[in-house]
Amino acid sequence: MANDIQLVVSDSGLSSMEKECLSLLESKTGVKFTTVHGQLDSPKSTNIIAFLQYVVTLLREHGLNDVAGAYSEVIQRCTTERDFGGYGFHDSDTLSESDEKEVVFLCSAYLEALKSAARARSKPRVQSFRPPGRRGMTMAEKIFAMHDVSNRGFVKAGDIIQVDVDWILASELSWKVFNMQLH
Repeated sequence: MANDIQLVVSDSGLSSMEKECLSLLESKTGVKFTTVHGQLDSPKSTNIIAFLQYVVTLLREHGLNDVAGAYSEVIQRCTTERDFGGYGFHDSDTLSESDEKEVVFLCSAYLEALKSAARARSKPRVQSFRPPGRRGMTMAEKIFAMHDVSNRGFVKAGDIIQVDVDWILASELSWKVFNMQLH
């Protein structure tokens, strides 16, 4: 992507969690943010959710709609009431440090989902023959090779790889327990 976006921040600067959200964007998407101190276009962000709304606006202005969509989903999850599966935060609430860390974690998860979707679209075709010089693989090695993020096309015993998961199953009960632990 390699876009450079100018981010106007108040004279008080960015909080550590806001910096973390921008760092995630830079590391996972290649977008570079340049901060300029001065007057914000909108009122001073009261919390990280208001800040994310500002960042989403900037991303859309620069045509980065997929990344803006991911951060919009984070905002949606955060502002949806708890009874409906969200966190029940508002952009005017004072959030605790643990709440802000949860928002940053969601940002990371949604950006990783974007990367995963991009990898799925660019999967190499399955070969009907073995390339010359490559040894045969066991069934387990073939499965790992198909899910290897680096798309080398082969793995061997002892390799350390990062895999892309097809899907994850969670029951409503496990989600409820997870939600109770967070709050």
